[in-house]
Amino acid sequence: YDIQINSYYCGAASIQTTLNSIRPFNQQKGIWDHAYEPYHYASQHTIFNTKCSKESVLDVEDHGLESDVGVDPLMTAPYGLNLELARNLLQCSLDDRWQVEATHVDPAKISFDQMKQDIIQALEDDLSRVIVLFDRAGLGQVGGGHFSPIAAYDEDSDSFLILDVAKYKYPPVWAPAALLYNAVASVDLCGVWNSPAGQSKLPKNLRVPQSEYEWEVARIILDCQPQHRGYIIASSI
Repeated sequence: YDIQINSYYCGAASIQTTLNSIRPFNQQKGIWDHAYEPYHYASQHTIFNTKCSKESVLDVEDHGLESDVGVDPLMTAPYGLNLELARNLLQCSLDDRWQVEATHVDPAKISFDQMKQDIIQALEDDLSRVIVLFDRAGLGQVGGGHFSPIAAYDEDSDSFLILDVAKYKYPPVWAPAALLYNAVASVDLCGVWNSPAGQSKLPKNLRVPQSEYEWEVARIILDCQPQHRGYIIASSI
């Protein structure tokens, strides 16, 4: 699996990893990078090329460079993808033989056992894939919300193998299931926002907020609403 191209693209890198792991079973057009022709290989840029992703996710174009902070939608407040945008992007990148479901882990609605069962069941299916959006602090790591794929489950240790796409920061890690549950049951303060229209309303100084006050104003303009993090499962129909 590939490293995320910058600190904002963990969602894109997780989706890229997922797509490249099922290449023989996905005939969606427009997501493959021409640099690898005649082979099919998705990149963190090409997954945004479909009409579907431009309309229902974000119109990213070919950004992702350090100079694109405040320009690239993923590198502009509120930064990155939320769970629903990531779900939509993955669905847009798959043909009609696939379905993608996002589950927000609100502890009042989704129990530990349900999350664990859902993920294990998906891992046991050769044509299912799992991505988690978790708070790094819940796993004792440095950082905030982060996407990465889950690759395996170990029954003896009751833990899941997270393929951390921020390879420069953390290696793959076996995360105890109970800790992972707490990490995905965390709340994203801007888990829902008025995308993509909200960003177009941000003045230049609020596209990259520098203070808590600027963040508060940006959240109001973006119509940010808190939402629990969670997991995404893609499966063949």
